[in-house]
Amino acid sequence: MCRSAYKDILLNDEERRLIEKLRDMPNFKPSAGKEDRGFFDKIRDAFNS
Repeated sequence: MCRSAYKDILLNDEERRLIEKLRDMPNFKPSAGKEDRGFFDKIRDAFNS
């Protein structure tokens, strides 16, 4: 299970460049799979099956 948290922090120029470089990497992009669906989506699937 992965969660994202956002907080305002101050970064220097080097840290900002590194974060921006990481943002474009495929491992840092969320993938909405079936297990990431919400409670009501799962209930809906149970009734539609």
